[in-house]
Amino acid sequence: VKEARAQERQHGKTSSTSKGVGKTGSTGTRLHTELLFRDFLRFSALAWGTSLFKIGGPFHIKGVPWKRDQELFRKWCLGQTGFPFVDAGMRELAATGYMSHLHRQCCAAFLVRDLGLDWRMGAEHFESQLLDHTPDANWGNWAYRILQRPSLVETRANYPLEEHVNTVEVVVWPAVHDAQLEHTLLWVPELQGLPKDLAREPWRTEGQPSKRIKIKPYK
Repeated sequence: VKEARAQERQHGKTSSTSKGVGKTGSTGTRLHTELLFRDFLRFSALAWGTSLFKIGGPFHIKGVPWKRDQELFRKWCLGQTGFPFVDAGMRELAATGYMSHLHRQCCAAFLVRDLGLDWRMGAEHFESQLLDHTPDANWGNWAYRILQRPSLVETRANYPLEEHVNTVEVVVWPAVHDAQLEHTLLWVPELQGLPKDLAREPWRTEGQPSKRIKIKPYK
């Protein structure tokens, strides 16, 4: 962090995307933030103890009807969900043992919020695949970032379920972070023959191209 900030003082601040300093700050600031969060998860894991590995997580979530559908889980692991951004991340993980932070968060959220699978199944799969796995970072991120908070579980229980995609990132993030679909089409080559807007949302080929999938943000 010290070296990054010294570099910025000498040459000016930059972002990791080379698009200027955005809302997350400069590269040095972002690095500092990520190191703080790393230490937060390390100390939190010590405080949470074995609750980190239980279905309710460290916040003792109750009332979520978790599923353990092995076929849904298999398709998620293999990158065959039908959502290209998710599938690209999961296929890259299977082939290389690595996936970006954006994909980790998106794929994890999709497993929990849309497939409704036991979050520990996903955490265990990441543990078995990631070359950079550490228990505090992997399980801590699943429990802290992906699991619902108790108050949100109670709130959502008061409203009827609707058919929609909860993980809005599956559509928004590829448009923002992979606009030309270079990464997505590298790992999901069967979509290369489609125009980019349809390759990003291939379900639109099944009906009217102008029809959009219904999306509702999770938070």
